[in-house]
Amino acid sequence: MDRIRFGSSNNLSSTQVRLWRDYLKLFVHPDFYAPHKPAGFSETLLELCTKQRELTWYIRIVRSAYDRAEMDKGMDFFVIDMYPPCPQPELARGASPHTDFRIMIMLASNRVDGLQIKQNGKWFSVNADRNHLMVKLGDQMELLMALLIMLFHKSAIHRAVVNSKTTRISLTTSYGPEVNNLVVPAPKFVDDNYNPPAYRGMKYGTRTLYLSFTSIGKWAY
Repeated sequence: MDRIRFGSSNNLSSTQVRLWRDYLKLFVHPDFYAPHKPAGFSETLLELCTKQRELTWYIRIVRSAYDRAEMDKGMDFFVIDMYPPCPQPELARGASPHTDFRIMIMLASNRVDGLQIKQNGKWFSVNADRNHLMVKLGDQMELLMALLIMLFHKSAIHRAVVNSKTTRISLTTSYGPEVNNLVVPAPKFVDDNYNPPAYRGMKYGTRTLYLSFTSIGKWAY
């Protein structure tokens, strides 16, 4: 696995919609990797990621599904996405519709709209505010808490749209378990009679590989 990745997204196999995105993806936990330029970037990012990881542990729903030692073995990624102005935004996307297969995602952006969430078959724009930090639970948490969490939250299908005038930048930190962790609904949230497991177990690394070949990442029933 490359610890530092960068490039431009493209899906040349599609004749309908092209992706319009530049990105930098960094592996930041349990080992930390980041460019040393510009000056101060690596140090600032390490401080940010350390504080964000500590914050995750104080989110009640995370603590109810994991113990601290298990969380500390997990893998974290930090991604900077840049969506430059597109001359034909109706023919492009910043990101195709998908769900996030991690435990939890923290997202911040400059004050430019572009994130959309699908609900009841319709797309809704999320208002951007650079003073806010968005926290979103992913597929992994949906799976762990089985039907209990489905009553209140499902990992949302979302996408990024682009515009013709303004660059949008998003900063995303995502949290997941160790690659060899067997992902199954947590025993405390299932019951064979009233709330049976809704998902079958699979190693996290195997699931990640599977989702890399699907257009919309969701658990295989």
